[in-house]
Amino acid sequence: MPPVTPALWPVAGALVAALGSACLTRRLLAYRGKPGASWLALTLGSQAVFCGVSGVALLVADPGLRWLLESATWTALSCQVVAFLAFGLSYSGRGHLTETTAFRALYAYPVGTAVLLAVRPDLVWPTFRVERMMGLATVEYTSTGVGGTLVVAGLFLVALTTAMLLDTAVNYSLYRAESVAIALSAIPPAFAEAAWLLELGPYPQLNLVPIAFIPHLLADGYAVLRTDIFEYNPTTRRVVDATALESLESPLVVVNENRRVINLNTAACRVFGVTESAALKRPLDDVVGAAVDLDATDRTLATRVDGEIRQFAVAPSEHADATGTPVGYSVVFQDITAQRRREQRLDVLNRVLRHNIRNDLNVVQGNLGLAREAGADPVDGSADSGAAADGGRDARLATAERHTAELLALAEDARAVDALLDRTNAPREPVRLERAVAAGVDAFDGDLPVEVAVDGDAVVETDPALFETMVTRLLVAVDEHADGGVTVGLDGGRDGAETGSGGSYRLEFRAGTAFPADQVAAVEAGAETPLNHTTSLDIWMVAWGAELVGCELSFDGAATATLRIPVDGA
Repeated sequence: MPPVTPALWPVAGALVAALGSACLTRRLLAYRGKPGASWLALTLGSQAVFCGVSGVALLVADPGLRWLLESATWTALSCQVVAFLAFGLSYSGRGHLTETTAFRALYAYPVGTAVLLAVRPDLVWPTFRVERMMGLATVEYTSTGVGGTLVVAGLFLVALTTAMLLDTAVNYSLYRAESVAIALSAIPPAFAEAAWLLELGPYPQLNLVPIAFIPHLLADGYAVLRTDIFEYNPTTRRVVDATALESLESPLVVVNENRRVINLNTAACRVFGVTESAALKRPLDDVVGAAVDLDATDRTLATRVDGEIRQFAVAPSEHADATGTPVGYSVVFQDITAQRRREQRLDVLNRVLRHNIRNDLNVVQGNLGLAREAGADPVDGSADSGAAADGGRDARLATAERHTAELLALAEDARAVDALLDRTNAPREPVRLERAVAAGVDAFDGDLPVEVAVDGDAVVETDPALFETMVTRLLVAVDEHADGGVTVGLDGGRDGAETGSGGSYRLEFRAGTAFPADQVAAVEAGAETPLNHTTSLDIWMVAWGAELVGCELSFDGAATATLRIPVDGA
């Protein structure tokens, strides 16, 4: 039989693919340091080796040398798919996964392939022979389960990488062209590999994978040379998306359309006292501990954080899909406690100081004027009339002096308010309630008789100095309206102890007289008005101090005033 002239097109196609892959690999070296660039260079470098060796092997009929070349193509292809996966991870913003033990275990795939083919090729190819086809030296071998597993594993890694790139294209339109190009580039070689594995076509021994890398190369060349694949890549966007929640110091909770939590940041876990796993899938109201109306115009809520009642402004942002259908909300809880306290303090100080200063100064001015007139115009020259004039003048001066002293006391109260609110971060410590109440009573210098009836075993965690100030100021406020004495005692034992929680104590101030309704209304509303206002800063200092130490001040029930004090300060 006359010799058959080799059909050189498969060889030429493989060498063209090898040359193009090598050139593109060199071009990629300029992008070293960019996410995924080095891995893509390794991918195309392995591809160049695979295609070049495959093209040369088609011209080699010696069985021993042909076996070495075939082993080299399998090893190069196994290196390529692992590098391709690493490129997909790095380029899509998941590069940290290439540093994990799980990914490094994949290095065993190309290493194991090379070792098997070198040491025990019979486990991969039980039979191996060179067959002439169209004048080319093709090989035919029976693949075992091990060999089939190696091929299927490579196809799986390619499919996984393709899925990641398509996911990037769907989620980040800025990188769609290059992501789609590289993702689709894997399809022709994958089909050619599957056709060879299943022995499809008129020449099943002829492996067309090297030629199928030509469209693969064209797609990769478009992505590298015609797009900004490494100038702008999804890594930045994905990293920003991943860290956006944690970068916020404010609590942020993401809920679905049914208002159930699907994500939250560390600040939200800390503020609302939950773990991420415990919060997921729960209703937003349950996690926050209060009803959150995402449709209201003025959204605020109060909750206890580290034993202190904090105020939050609720700012939801609705998310919708491409059709405009709402799919959920991102809800930011902005801590406005300090702002609210400043506003409330300014409002109260402005009204109280303005009202009291004006009234007291009017009294001082009037009495000083009358005293001056009494001293300048005696009724007659008798001793009795002079003594009467002196007595009237002295009484008016005493009145002026008393109101001046009240103004000085008010100024001191204003200074005390500043000192009080500066104790926001004061440390708390276990305190015997009886001792703290007694210290507050000792600091009270009013005429009101005070009886203390507090269990000596009751212990709470609080700021001792602030709590004692609250007791003193509350007694001063009660003294303005009480007719008799006041009893400071506990209403029963510790609440909540049976539930396993820290519980709380109710400290009651009983004077037999209720606070005026207008003062109670002002404190409960958190603002003073011309109709509802207090006569001093004392009751406000108690209310503000209660917020700082996590107490609750109330005026309902039989007691004149009640402080609910958490045992553990929480």
